[in-house]
Amino acid sequence: MQINKTKNRLMRFLRSLFVKKPKDIFPYSVKGFRDAKRWALSQPHPFAPELCLWDYVRAMAYHETELQLHIINQFVKGKLDDKHMFI
Repeated sequence: MQINKTKNRLMRFLRSLFVKKPKDIFPYSVKGFRDAKRWALSQPHPFAPELCLWDYVRAMAYHETELQLHIINQFVKGKLDDKHMFI
């Protein structure tokens, strides 16, 4: 079980090397959804460290892509607010 957690963390890290960090929320378009999904696959799950943020989003809104993008944008807003809070 520990090997699986380490493997998932390593995969998230490798994905994060190739995904751009968002400077603003993702736009509501096909390209915005694709970029948001790629970014969410490189972020950790809020409650389960062996999963990614995309697993959390898919569990909350399975068929609604607009809602999935909205949930990801909420996480982006939180990360952007935290980053700017200390500047």
